[in-house]
Parts: sequence; structure tokens; C-alpha cells
Amino acid sequence: MEGIPLSRASQLLQVTATLERRGFTAERMLEQAKLPMWHYCDPEDLIPTQHIQALMDHAARSLGSPTFGLEVATDNELATLGTYGRLVANAPTVHHAFQTSCRLLHLHTSAARNWLAETDEEVWFCRSSFQGPEVGRWQMEQYVVARLVEQVRLGAGPSWCPAKVCLQTRRTLEPEVREALGDPEIRSGQKFTAIAVPRALLVQPLRRRGTAPADVGATAQSRLRRSAPASSFVDTLRQLAGSLLKEEGPPRIEAMAGIAGLSVRSLQRRLAKENLSHFQIVDQARYQAATRLLEESEIRITDIAMDLGYTDSAHFTRAFRRWSGVTPRAYRIAKKPRPLPLRPKPLGRPAMPMNGSTVAVPKRAAAGMPLLVAAPRV
Repeated sequence: MEGIPLSRASQLLQVTATLERRGFTAERMLEQAKLPMWHYCDPEDLIPTQHIQALMDHAARSLGSPTFGLEVATDNELATLGTYGRLVANAPTVHHAFQTSCRLLHLHTSAARNWLAETDEEVWFCRSSFQGPEVGRWQMEQYVVARLVEQVRLGAGPSWCPAKVCLQTRRTLEPEVREALGDPEIRSGQKFTAIAVPRALLVQPLRRRGTAPADVGATAQSRLRRSAPASSFVDTLRQLAGSLLKEEGPPRIEAMAGIAGLSVRSLQRRLAKENLSHFQIVDQARYQAATRLLEESEIRITDIAMDLGYTDSAHFTRAFRRWSGVTPRAYRIAKKPRPLPLRPKPLGRPAMPMNGSTVAVPKRAAAGMPLLVAAPRV
């Protein structure tokens, strides 16, 4: 059985941010859509892609907005789409942004992939997406098109619009969608979503707002890779359990079965084939979350215990010792990077005497050569 399609929570947080700007509370909208309170997650946590689509669809219906997917992308800059968004938005040129997006998208979501298709005069920036439930699919495709266009506009300017667009949907486009995209030539019913970009725009440098954030280098990419969406069913279930820990404590098997689209009994049978139980999946998710927090943060051990659903730090310490053979404190100390040895300071100018008198500087020292000092007589 393939894994559950997962995406970073940063995309759902963009949806809730747009809702709150329009006077709706995220909690109420998620509750009405019968979804977990995912907006309490960290932007880099992994959640079901179909839940993002479901929230978009419910919001579009509640607001009476057929272009809600476009609105979400327009309201929230690419750089707010977690680490992935910042890495793409801080590429040097439009072409580099495309390449970064193609290379890193699988670390942001397992539900889509990007690629470039080149012709003599233009480059097609393409995305194939997870073809799951129909609910919310059109709103998600609107969002995707707007994100592809934004990557070009970072270099070409805010008024740029594509001349040709490919869409997977077969529906008749709303006038608002056509207008927002600049009334391009639309090719519907395609196997992927894409926009045509003139080759001349690829070399355009990206316009940035303010200074580049610190976490856009190799370290940020390394963190993304360590927490990338898994491909197997059991691993994605474990990742979901880790995200749900922050939302409601240790997740119940009924919640996990619902997300997986299975009955409780079917989920138990599926796990039994892997010699696993629901309790073990949650236990493993707790251990992974604990090690990450101990390694990457300075959060107090007592607070980590509370975040993972333990009643006190003593219970957490016993569980952690069972997992790893050491206490949480010992684990954190062992994983803390050792400071580099200090280099000897180069000889500088001698300090001015306290009485204000001057001191002659030997020529060898003044010239930057080592100063030989005779040993004092005993």
C-alpha cells in the first residue's frame, strides 16, 4: 500500500491566514470542515494533502468565492511557504528559482512534482499533482497556477502574465480566474498544470524584499531532507502521528484510521502485517519528535514532556530511557555540537600603560614579525 500523500503545514497555514484576514477564525472553519486543528502545527510539520484541499473547498463555499485558491496565493508571498518557499524565493534568477523548485518540491510535498519542458522560444514550467478526491481539486489547481506565475513575477515584475496556460480541470473557467491570469490561451483537460515562459525572462534576477533570511543555505536543505514526506504507508502514518501529537496529544486509532481512509479494523490488520500496532506507531512518533526537539531546540525537558502528551517529566524520562538507553538530558548533551578550539590571537599593539607614558614598539613586532622575548633570569 502506498503512503498517504503529505504536504508541509505551511500551505494550510496560508489558507487559515487568508481566512483570518477576512474575519473568519481558523478553529471554526476547521471544525466545520471536520478536520483536525492543523493550524497549531509547526509550518514544517507534515499533514494530509487532501485535508488542505478539503479546507480550501469548504472555505470557498463558505465565502462564496469561486477563486479562493487564487486569493490564498495572492495574499501570501512564496517566501512564507516554509523553508521550501524561502529557498525558492531567494534564488538568484528566474531560471534558478525554477530549478530549485523542481529539485526541492518532493521535500515539501509528496503529492506533486515540478519539471521544465523546453522549446525553441519558451520554457513550460510544469507540475503534476496528486489526483485524489475531487473535493478541493480546482481550488488547489488555482493555487498552483498562481504560485507558478509568482515565481516568474519575482523577476519579470508584478504585472507579468503567461500567454499560455495548461490546466488539468475540464471545467469552464470563471471570468475572475481568466482576468487574474491576464486572459491567456487556456488548454484544459491536460495531464499536468503548466505556464509558458519566454526564454528571455529566465535570466532575470529575482527582486527580494529586505535581506535574505538566514535559513536558506545548506543547513536548511539538510533539515528539509531529514523530515521529507515518506513514501511507505507505515512511515507516513508515523509522520502523521508526530504532527497530531501537537494538536491533540497521542492520536486515537479512530483518528488515524479516518485520515488513512480505512476502518479501524482494516488499519489494525494493515499494521499487523508489518508486525506493528497503533501503540507502537505512536510510541515511535514520540521518540522521533523527542530526539528532534532535544537536538534542534533549547526547550526545557519538562515542556517537551508536556508537548508529547506525558503527565510529567518522570514518565517521559522513563520512556526515553526505554527507547534510547539514556536520559533525555544525557542525549541532549551528547548531541550538542562541541565548540571549536580557540585560535591563538595574533600579536597586536601593546596596551597603553595606565600612567599614560608611551612604550616603544620593537621594529620586528611593528613589521608584523614574531617578537622574541628573552626568558627572565632566575
